[in-house]
Amino acid sequence: MMRLAMLAAMVAAMTASSPERHHALQAAHGVMQHSSGDVAEPLQKLEEGQSQILHMLEKLQNMMTGQPKKLDTLTDLENTTWSEDTMPMREEAMDTSFYSYGPWGDNHMLIDRANKTIMGWTARAACSFAVSIFIDHIGRLNEAKHYKDGFIHFYRVDIMGSRFTPNRAEAHSLSMYKFKIVRNPYARAVSSYSHQLETNFAGGQNAGQVSQSVLSATGKHRLGQLSFLDFMKALKKMGLSRFSQEVRLQTAVNEYKNGGFKYDKICKLEHDFPGCLQEVSNKAGTHFGMPPKDWDVSEHDIPHKSIGGDVAGFPFSSFKTVSWAPGRHQLPESHQFYDHASGAEAAKLVREVFAKDFEQYGYDPDIISAESLGDMHSSMQQYSNDASILTTPNSHS
Repeated sequence: MMRLAMLAAMVAAMTASSPERHHALQAAHGVMQHSSGDVAEPLQKLEEGQSQILHMLEKLQNMMTGQPKKLDTLTDLENTTWSEDTMPMREEAMDTSFYSYGPWGDNHMLIDRANKTIMGWTARAACSFAVSIFIDHIGRLNEAKHYKDGFIHFYRVDIMGSRFTPNRAEAHSLSMYKFKIVRNPYARAVSSYSHQLETNFAGGQNAGQVSQSVLSATGKHRLGQLSFLDFMKALKKMGLSRFSQEVRLQTAVNEYKNGGFKYDKICKLEHDFPGCLQEVSNKAGTHFGMPPKDWDVSEHDIPHKSIGGDVAGFPFSSFKTVSWAPGRHQLPESHQFYDHASGAEAAKLVREVFAKDFEQYGYDPDIISAESLGDMHSSMQQYSNDASILTTPNSHS
């Protein structure tokens, strides 16, 4: 109902006569402030609302400035000139909608209201694992494992829904203990690379346009020709805002703008992660911990396999698909994408493109190793030059 009130207030602002328009805009802004809890729903639940809000804001901007501008996504809110009257509405919409825009990450949070605890997470930062930790904490993991094909996000979206998503007031409340699970940007970049090519850039309505832009930016003709280095060059040239949440920054805008939203604890997947969860539980009075070994029954995660060579320069089609998961590929260890000449160039691009994540979460951009990237099982195995996971290094698709 509050979202309808917000839209109604914006319509009133648009249709008001000139002398009354300023007051109508102020009223609409006030409604948006009070409706923050209702608009802070998951992105997939608000596509229709997003379209309506953009349409309203577009008309408001045109009316106030006389400068028509098409707003295709909330990204455009950051990249346009706003009048003095509409700027507060733009700022409030960007800060409270929990949408992502520009290069910033999505405000993914799950809330345990009984224990006053909020957990933040990000796509391609072991997100399925992170969500399973929360669901195990609230005692529903066994139920989630048997929902649909066991893919944890189906249960999160379909069953948990917005009931477990904090509103703006809760997210900023000092009485809530807030922690976030993050991943080394070097490792996440490799994960983003495999995800984007296996899903044709997340398969959204703009996927075809994005894939063509990537090919144009890299001079390739087919997606299977893209190496990790090619992928990073495309991100640098095109900008993160063109890509889906699986690529954009882990750092959400509310962690950065206006002084920054503060998490009480950042849990790095690569640094004593079980110990961090224990610290969270001790301070929050909860029982977050590592989920049971059989937490993932969906075969969502494909194990990596150590190989040698200039891995960052290998085309994606050279990595073998796995028989148990159609369309999925078995990649080398994450740290191996930063070996040799192509790897060094790719590492430089990762440092530039994801600089904010390195800074925000205290990752040292100068350290690249199996341990620092979370490839711990590599260090416990004898390094192998086994190239059996490759078809032919120069093959294309």
